[in-house]
Amino acid sequence: VHIKTEDGECRMKRPRGRPPKINREHSSSSIYNNPRKIKHAPRGTHLWEFIRDILIHPEKNQGLMKWEDRREGVFKFLKSEAVAQMWGQKKKNTSMTYEKLSRAMRYYYKREILERVDGRRLVYKFGKNSSGWKVEETGASI
Repeated sequence: VHIKTEDGECRMKRPRGRPPKINREHSSSSIYNNPRKIKHAPRGTHLWEFIRDILIHPEKNQGLMKWEDRREGVFKFLKSEAVAQMWGQKKKNTSMTYEKLSRAMRYYYKREILERVDGRRLVYKFGKNSSGWKVEETGASI
């Protein structure tokens, strides 16, 4: 849109609204030279995978957790606060407690990765959407 100023000059008026985005493919900036989108960096292991790894490698984590029924995927925390501290170190959270860790575990119930075992404290079960813990998947002996 052209507008006339008081002294008779013609100039361009800025259009209303937000200016359009620059086409990244034609930008000279080096970060945009790759036309494919850069995905976020992987966040590391999930809590349920961390728990699974403790259970399938008991030699590295003596006395923290144990299988109650390996075939069914039922396990028990023996040293719950120690596991919480290890998880906190991994996630760089020095104030991690078992209470916070167990709250995080409850998010896995809806997704059927973990299940609660009714009537038993510190006892959980791997759900149908978890993987890597079954004997036939790991090749371990019971």
